[in-house]
Amino acid sequence: MITQKINTHEIVTKLSICLQIEKYEDLSDNKSESKRKYIDRCVQLCWMMSIQDPPMHLDFGPEKDSVIDKNVYKLFTKTGDAFDFMVWPAVFLHHNGPLVQKGVLQPK
Repeated sequence: MITQKINTHEIVTKLSICLQIEKYEDLSDNKSESKRKYIDRCVQLCWMMSIQDPPMHLDFGPEKDSVIDKNVYKLFTKTGDAFDFMVWPAVFLHHNGPLVQKGVLQPK
């Protein structure tokens, strides 16, 4: 029996970005098959991360214009200290746990 509390709302919210591709693209051609496989794999990985005990944590960055923690994030195409937008979230073993993979963000 699973006793872990799973925040399904949070999972659905974070996965909605991947799933919204369907609204804007026709996924019926051959090129789109690879997109469908990519989306399916993203959903599978996010699900596996969420059912760990404790669940892994994705950090989608600091507040806009706040200072960047360069121990947690790599910079994308610019240098700077103020956060502009997220490219890829940082991955932690669990909330407030050790860093598994640095995130990538764009400074101003």
